[in-house]
Amino acid sequence: MTARSASRLKAKKFPALDDFRLIAVILVVANHTRSADGEFLWLLTVLRRVSVPFFIMVSGYFLARGNWRSTGKFLTKTAMLYGVGVLLYLPLNCYAGQLSPDFFRRVIFDGSFYHLWYLPALLLGTPIAYYLSRFKPQAAIPIAGALYLIGLGGESYYGLVSGIPVLSTFYNGIFQVFD
Repeated sequence: MTARSASRLKAKKFPALDDFRLIAVILVVANHTRSADGEFLWLLTVLRRVSVPFFIMVSGYFLARGNWRSTGKFLTKTAMLYGVGVLLYLPLNCYAGQLSPDFFRRVIFDGSFYHLWYLPALLLGTPIAYYLSRFKPQAAIPIAGALYLIGLGGESYYGLVSGIPVLSTFYNGIFQVFD
């Protein structure tokens, strides 16, 4: 059996995911574009936010089915892909004036260029998801929920939490490492 036929066999086992790929791609494009007057339709604005969680959930679903060895292989391949991406974007980083001492922190935690954020996020999130999958659901779900709320406070609700001194200090510490 060739790699291509094995890939087709795997795709046939997950028809719903395969069918949703086209929709997800359209949502990713919609997530990164704007209309001339600022936004597309309100509904599209809400729906396009589904794309990134979809890709993260699908990645997590397939990774959770494996062991640490297969997860380690995934991390190695992702790190190599990211390394190639960093090298390919290096001239653009230089042209954009982004080769500052901050560059190496961004490479590790944020992505060397805006659209590469997903790869270091996978490299950081995959071990977290792998170890959470080893907990019982009664423990893993609250931990994952707490991590989600921390992320939400730093992104969507930062304006609200920045007015609370303890949370403002907490998030300012996080933002020293992550954008």
